[in-house]
Amino acid sequence: MSLSSILNIARSALMMQQWAMNVTSNNIANAQTPGYSRQRLLFQPGMYGGVSGIGAGGGFLSAHLTRVRDSFLDSAYRRESGFLGMASTTRYFLENVEKAVNEPSDSGVSAALDDLFRSFGDLAEDPTGSVSREEVRHAAERFIQRLRHLDAALDAAATEAADRLQQGIEQLNSISEKIASLNEKILASSSSAGGDPELLDQRDQLVDQLAGMLPIQVSQADNGSLVVKTGGITLVSGSSHEKLLVARDGNAVTLSTGSGAEALDPQGGSLKALMDLTTQTLPDYRRQLDALARSVVTEVNALHRNGTTAAGETGVDFFDPDGVTAGTISLSDAVLASTDAIAAAAGTEAGDNSVARQLAELGEKKIDDLDGRTFTGYYAGFAASLGSSVRGARQDEAAARSLADGAQASRESVSGVSIEEEMVTLIGQQEAYTAAARLVGVADQMVQEILRIVG
Repeated sequence: MSLSSILNIARSALMMQQWAMNVTSNNIANAQTPGYSRQRLLFQPGMYGGVSGIGAGGGFLSAHLTRVRDSFLDSAYRRESGFLGMASTTRYFLENVEKAVNEPSDSGVSAALDDLFRSFGDLAEDPTGSVSREEVRHAAERFIQRLRHLDAALDAAATEAADRLQQGIEQLNSISEKIASLNEKILASSSSAGGDPELLDQRDQLVDQLAGMLPIQVSQADNGSLVVKTGGITLVSGSSHEKLLVARDGNAVTLSTGSGAEALDPQGGSLKALMDLTTQTLPDYRRQLDALARSVVTEVNALHRNGTTAAGETGVDFFDPDGVTAGTISLSDAVLASTDAIAAAAGTEAGDNSVARQLAELGEKKIDDLDGRTFTGYYAGFAASLGSSVRGARQDEAAARSLADGAQASRESVSGVSIEEEMVTLIGQQEAYTAAARLVGVADQMVQEILRIVG
């Protein structure tokens, strides 16, 4: 091997080890950078021609920069991230509704219902008293206020879910566009590893965000660009991307492509939770509340119209017969105008309290339209069902978070930066750099010896 070969080998070693130390130092600097993947230099040794057909080493021929990633661990994390996105979104909305229900308590709908029928019982004890009639109206107004408050909470939750769904689709479209743009930039990059590591990290972070919104299938083309699909629809392919649209018709929600030719039904992620909340969960809770309001109005009015008011009138409604939902229930105009419009007697006989007594007993009556349950029993079932759903959502979120954290930890064990490991690597690279410098010194001594002999 010639002196020039030795010097070339030493030179390549110095350059490559310096580059390697730069990469390791960059890893250490980005140890806490979210989404950063550990980088490594892959070296290709050079071969020079040797003597008598025996090859001789030629130092480093080339090197390229690559990220340390595991696609299977990425897929596992993204799958668990979708479950977590669905569970956490569901839990958030159900907890908000549960706070509005506020059961069991002295300030909920159940307590207000009990107070209403108890006030009718007090009226039966004093059928001609104005104070007892005032208490009946006051108890009815409390019941109405609490039922309307709960209806407003459901309405607010439904509006927020619909808004978040629209924002989620817009965010999804934006992310898809960014991934397509990064695909194009990565293809244009000069890295022999298939793309600039920083661009690849940015793209993977965007794909992670998509995975929390809906289930996706990710594959890599031969040219290094990503193809992202969901439910048979290709969201991203190379530099092109598909836009999704959301359409509402009452409680029905439809997701489709920009052309409108394909419908999408996500099976997981935050978008699935928002669609279920908007189309099924929250409307079902509203239907149950409306059924309670309608039954209370219908049953109370049916008895009240048969009674005689303090003013001697009959056929007077206690509740407004047109307000048969939780959001529209109200007292009749006559009762709002005067408590004398509240009926306690079946006729004009002094001391008659038969209607007031029937109204009081109505609280214990099993109502056919409420599945054969009492008013309070039906509402207790509503509150219990909601509470059970909230507990289930919390358990689902805890389980999904545990699995997602575990998947992320496994992924970080491969692609994350360990300061201790990088420092050990850096020391080895420093030793190799020092050895290459000594090789230059050895070659220099050989040259000086030859010049001394020749001279």
